[in-house]
Amino acid sequence: MIPALIAFTLLIVIYQGVLLWTPYSAVLPSLSLLVSDYIELLFDPSWISALMNSIGHSVLMLLGLSLFSLVLVMIGIKVKWVSVGVKQISEWMASTPTIAILLLGLILFGLTQSVNIIVGFIVWPLVYERLHHALTSLTDDEQDVMRVFTPTWFEEWIKVRLARVKDELGSMTNIVFPTTLKILIMVEVLHSQSGGYGFLYQLARQSFQIERLITLTIHLIVILKILKTLTSYYFHKST
Repeated sequence: MIPALIAFTLLIVIYQGVLLWTPYSAVLPSLSLLVSDYIELLFDPSWISALMNSIGHSVLMLLGLSLFSLVLVMIGIKVKWVSVGVKQISEWMASTPTIAILLLGLILFGLTQSVNIIVGFIVWPLVYERLHHALTSLTDDEQDVMRVFTPTWFEEWIKVRLARVKDELGSMTNIVFPTTLKILIMVEVLHSQSGGYGFLYQLARQSFQIERLITLTIHLIVILKILKTLTSYYFHKST
């Protein structure tokens, strides 16, 4: 909490300095205007609806990508060449520039279908890497026991491998989910899709409401910080 307050104070000082020295001070909103717009946005039903839509969309995408990755890891454990091939594809996709995926997605799939595809291509390597690590990085003791006492499918997957996934849920929530949400909002802005958080950015840009662009960003940072704090506390408490 204290580091956040210190950082927030520094940002205020820096922003005030920018207002005093930049030649574009007439365009940038004052601190009082930002505070006013921040409070106004907080009680705006359209903001809450757009935020919930984007969060729900991100959660559904992560669930779908997690199930897809789980199937690939399960097959890869039994068929080694599948694991090698999928892991290499994941590394290639992770190395591909985001802008290239955006442009190719727009060209190949169009505006209406490319949102989920683009976000999936960018986020899937992160999800697959986390699940692959959780399901395959068994301890030496676990491997020794499984070599001596051959487990059934249920014992191997439910009691050993899937039990380890819960250790990755904290990092999945704190790292992968914010990344998914931010990428989804970016794609929503580019596609001008209504109903999501990115659409609010698009409206603010079209109306040249710089204060709204800034307050939308501040709100998103605060929401993600609160989510990270709550999930960190929950997973720390449950371990």
